[in-house]
Amino acid sequence: MMAPLACIIACLLAASPLPGPAVDPVSHALYQALRKGLGPARVGEWVTYELRGGPDRGGFWRLAVVAEQKDAKGRDAYWVELELGEAANMVAPLVQMKMLVARAGGLSKPDNVTRLILAVGLTEPQEVEASALGAFFRPAPAQAPVEPLPALRELHSRTGKAIRLMTAAGTVSALPVETLYRETVYERIWFSEEIPLLRIARIEIPAVAHTMEVRDFGLNARARMRPPRPTAPRISIEPGSAAPVVDSTLRTP
Repeated sequence: MMAPLACIIACLLAASPLPGPAVDPVSHALYQALRKGLGPARVGEWVTYELRGGPDRGGFWRLAVVAEQKDAKGRDAYWVELELGEAANMVAPLVQMKMLVARAGGLSKPDNVTRLILAVGLTEPQEVEASALGAFFRPAPAQAPVEPLPALRELHSRTGKAIRLMTAAGTVSALPVETLYRETVYERIWFSEEIPLLRIARIEIPAVAHTMEVRDFGLNARARMRPPRPTAPRISIEPGSAAPVVDSTLRTP
């Protein structure tokens, strides 16, 4: 089952031209990396990935740590920006998301995100009311354990040898970790300590010809998401509803 943040990321990625199967590995990788915390990260680190899900279908997303400050609970925290778009330079991003995330623990706990700002397409950036954050980061409901399907019981992983891997961002030292069904590779993730933040150089899903590969990275990130106007309405939860209420005001030049 997807965790709530992974569902949010999956929804963001659904706005891209990628087919459905391309969503899960990307959202899963991002969620798993962020939920472990951002302790090793430094302000200014950023990385852009290119997604390909078949001929003439692709997109880009960018993750950056743009500032640090104490959150409302007095904890050390980072401002993390996430952008999704059809161009690597994010000249017209489809989605922008900015989170104030506690440095220790990342997204492993729902209350580690104390501020969240969203902008979709041409809409004005809006901050989420503190009382509505639970709708975005609520823990997945507990379920009784079920017996895994026979096919799932046959999944196993193996780690290969580190090599010099060629990527769109240059050649990096990377270690492949494969998930296999019997002897067929289902997923291959190339981990590299040279890539900031996620430490992922490439994800390959051979069965659906899907890849996510690092395109660019660096140490000079600055905040790119415009702050909300002081008078901009906030995203809230209507009484008796669990769905966020988002204003549709268009951005002005």
